[in-house]
Amino acid sequence: MLFSWVPGVNFVVWFLGMLFSFIGLFKQPKGLAIAGFIISFIDIIIIIILITVIGSVGAGLLGAL
Repeated sequence: MLFSWVPGVNFVVWFLGMLFSFIGLFKQPKGLAIAGFIISFIDIIIIIILITVIGSVGAGLLGAL
């Protein structure tokens, strides 16, 4: 979640976190895998919000020109 705001890095970190957590769900113990899976979903929500906000601010700035 620390690097979710960095363009390009956010998708790589999210994908790797989701992938490793998904793999970990099929192994024992599952506690950290479940936590990683939930954190990955929180991270993708943050990414979507940031893209939406940045996109709307950028469109507003371009419209003002």
